[in-house]
Amino acid sequence: MKTSTKITLAISGVTLLGTAAYFLIKKYRNNTPTNPYINNPNYSIPKNSNNVSSGGDSFPLKMGSKGGRVKALQTYMNINRNSKAKSSEWGFKGCKPLLDVDGNWGPLTQTCFTNLRKVYSPEITKSFYDSHIKSYE
Repeated sequence: MKTSTKITLAISGVTLLGTAAYFLIKKYRNNTPTNPYINNPNYSIPKNSNNVSSGGDSFPLKMGSKGGRVKALQTYMNINRNSKAKSSEWGFKGCKPLLDVDGNWGPLTQTCFTNLRKVYSPEITKSFYDSHIKSYE
């Protein structure tokens, strides 16, 4: 057998094995984001943490914020923006389970926001709120 034929067969075999491994890993990988807050009776919102708001709905909105702006954000996050997205890396899919639109930024709102900020914004600033969320008030 010629050397060029051997090389071609070796490259084809490696490519075939790599492709098969890729699809097997993709099939069996768990892409579902885990939520440490659901069904965890031991979880409580931290009292004096830097990433927790003291309440109200001033900017930037964050964990602990309350009010009408948080309600608008929750409504915004409940909407499925990209039904064809297979994961949050390809577009924000909305919140699962849907958020209660209660105006309180608690653990479920925080988890949903964690997925939203991967796609849109690292925090809810006044400019992001005005351009994307304000219409949901």
